[in-house]
Amino acid sequence: MDYLTEAEARLEDLEAMPGPIYTVGVSVGGAVALGLAAAHPERIKKVAAYAPLLEVYGETRERYVKLTGLLNIKEFDWDNLSFPLGCCTAANRFGAFVRQQANAKVLKKMPTLFVLTENENAADFKINQKFAQSLGREAKGHYLYTYPVADLVPHSMVDPTEVQHNMSNVFWQTMYQETFRFLALGKFDAARMAETVQDTGLPIVSDVETE
Repeated sequence: MDYLTEAEARLEDLEAMPGPIYTVGVSVGGAVALGLAAAHPERIKKVAAYAPLLEVYGETRERYVKLTGLLNIKEFDWDNLSFPLGCCTAANRFGAFVRQQANAKVLKKMPTLFVLTENENAADFKINQKFAQSLGREAKGHYLYTYPVADLVPHSMVDPTEVQHNMSNVFWQTMYQETFRFLALGKFDAARMAETVQDTGLPIVSDVETE
């Protein structure tokens, strides 16, 4: 629950800021964005979650995380990243907390945007889809988009410079634009998520220099 506690501390930093607060996050950050919104609907009015880690992807990985997370294993290699295995255990448990009925009830009343990918190596996208669909449909201000396998969008979909398994998100600029459309205008054009040409009617997202 330190994930939520730390996020609440940052929310307090914004106490003097007028107007609504929106939370946006990817992976574990996506789960935190949802959890914080559910805990503070009086302050947070919309949430966008990219590939939120609500449950670790893959039955084998999930069992491994559950069984070994409490052991004194200092580092765990996952896609060339080394970090304490307890991080995976904590993220999995926090994701289960976010999916609790009480939190879902709050989030049903708040516009949400879920952006997922079938090329997952961290978050269980089917669990994410099921949870997103349980919150409501577009008529209630809830939107869900899943990049298909053929689009080659990895879990780290928000960073065009990061390559995972020889994949990177070539649609990141239109994804950013549609996130803006959702947050600022309360709308979402799913058809544009698979485009690489930006909508000139929205703020243009600058290119990123890659090495």
